[in-house]
Amino acid sequence: MYEKDEILAEAELLSQRIKSLDTVKDYQAIEQQIHHNKNIETRMKDLKEPKNNLLTYRTMANMKHYANLKVRLKTLSKTSMLYLS
Repeated sequence: MYEKDEILAEAELLSQRIKSLDTVKDYQAIEQQIHHNKNIETRMKDLKEPKNNLLTYRTMANMKHYANLKVRLKTLSKTSMLYLS
């Protein structure tokens, strides 16, 4: 059986390995750029709310709301892409 300290040490080592991956570094750099650009940050927030609602409604199996939100999310996504290009 492993001791608590051994498990925590191994988890910290694993966390450091994940943080050092190039993919993770790329995503962190992109996230930083998003937060420095208020227009993109605002658009990301606009997309996040209906996306979260979409997942909630899907889970609740409320297909009518799910379909409406899916259309809204698609529209917001297209609008954001046009705005950002």
